[in-house]
Amino acid sequence: MNHDDKPFAPVKTLIYVRTHILYMPNMTLSVPKDVQERMKEHTEIRWSEVARRAIVRKLDDMEALKQMERIAQKSKLTKKDADEIARLIDRDVAKELGLR
Repeated sequence: MNHDDKPFAPVKTLIYVRTHILYMPNMTLSVPKDVQERMKEHTEIRWSEVARRAIVRKLDDMEALKQMERIAQKSKLTKKDADEIARLIDRDVAKELGLR
């Protein structure tokens, strides 16, 4: 049997194309021992991705809060006005949820 008779010839050349380089700095995260043990039970979860998403969510929340504070500084509403609006919203939400 010669090389041409084989149904599957071995691959002689592999072509590798690098589309982009993604560089992210590393960060060490400390967790209590009991949390680490629980995490070990879930090897299917990429914990670094969970942490990365939580960090991004927190940053988004902080940026939104900062923007709301800038808007509030320009507002002509008094604290009393804001408290009344909050009370009305709470009442409507409670009514919607059947709590009142």
